[in-house]
Amino acid sequence: PYSEPEVAGVGFWSGRRGVAFAAFLVALAGFVVYRDSLTSRFLYDDINLIVINPNIRDLSNLKGLIAGGRPVRALTFILDYSLWGYNPRGYHLSNIFLHLTGAILFFLLIKRLFRDSLIALGAAMLFVVHPAATEAVVMVSHRKEMLAFIFMLLALLFYHSASWPSRGVRGEANPACGGTRWG
Repeated sequence: PYSEPEVAGVGFWSGRRGVAFAAFLVALAGFVVYRDSLTSRFLYDDINLIVINPNIRDLSNLKGLIAGGRPVRALTFILDYSLWGYNPRGYHLSNIFLHLTGAILFFLLIKRLFRDSLIALGAAMLFVVHPAATEAVVMVSHRKEMLAFIFMLLALLFYHSASWPSRGVRGEANPACGGTRWG
């Protein structure tokens, strides 16, 4: 029969409160590192993609946006324009939010793979503050990298949920795995 692997990091960090607190710490660290970008103006490609781009002003230009490539990014620009107009602070806030979302999803994936919240917290903290992400977070036009990262992590999390043998909290079979106990 199938037996659950040992779960490292028992105690506070393995419970739901510990996971939520770890996610909060990751988000807090990322916000502290990138909060200064909220005072930035639009930079370089941001001018062409946002300020002088009439297609982001409403959904009636959706066909032009899709034809222009990167439609998901363009849809986020439409959403930002509807919320913030041409105020760069809002666009930068959206980028920070996307970066923090990616970091939290990264934390969840590492936790699921290694079954250890502290390893996942360390990896996510390193990711969220690493300077390699600066260009993607600070330049609104580079949002596409964060969106791709988020969708990749979601795909991996869903794949892992559907294919990895696991049980629910009371030992019942996981419905995402076809309801079997894998044993």
